[in-house]
Amino acid sequence: MPSTAQGLIASSRVVRPEYLSAHPSARRYQTSLVSGATINLLANDPVFSFRTGSTAGTVYVIHRVQCSLHNILAFASAELNRIELVVARSFTASDSGGTAATLTGNHGKLRTDDATTTISDFRIADTAVLTAGTRTLDSQSIGMSSFLNSTTARSVLLGNAGLVNAASTGNNGPPLVLGINEGFIIRPAVSYPATGTIVCSISVTWFELSEW
Repeated sequence: MPSTAQGLIASSRVVRPEYLSAHPSARRYQTSLVSGATINLLANDPVFSFRTGSTAGTVYVIHRVQCSLHNILAFASAELNRIELVVARSFTASDSGGTAATLTGNHGKLRTDDATTTISDFRIADTAVLTAGTRTLDSQSIGMSSFLNSTTARSVLLGNAGLVNAASTGNNGPPLVLGINEGFIIRPAVSYPATGTIVCSISVTWFELSEW
């Protein structure tokens, strides 16, 4: 007989973290990366990429994606910019370049007893943007934050914005649920001014579990 948590998940597709934590197959992970000082970012340039694994029957529940931005060099003018999260379907080749997270051993685990993550790739831009792999992006984003460029060097432009935020109950939205060889990218929604440099910090919290 399934446990109460299993029954709630199976009967209503509930994916709240308190139920997932009790699910016998759920594994818990969190990883963060910081970019280099990128310059002259254009609309749709990928600065972050997350690709799930290829293990059949695995579900990836993304509960939180947080983004912080600050500048190193000042911008010539204060302009409204946007950063967005776009779901990627049908990955057959990962994005490349930048800095890749270490995903072996205990890296990223929120519980030592959990198995090593099965995701394929998790990376962020260095001083240049990522090179797009082979994937199909949705035509519109599922998460976006706006910010003003600063004409003062070393300023916080965006602090811990939740591009996906289902990590607790209350007014937060639902999680992003991904299958095998899916994922998401984070990118500028508009071109940023040519002067000034931006450093981007991304943190992702997710569950991996057997398909229910």
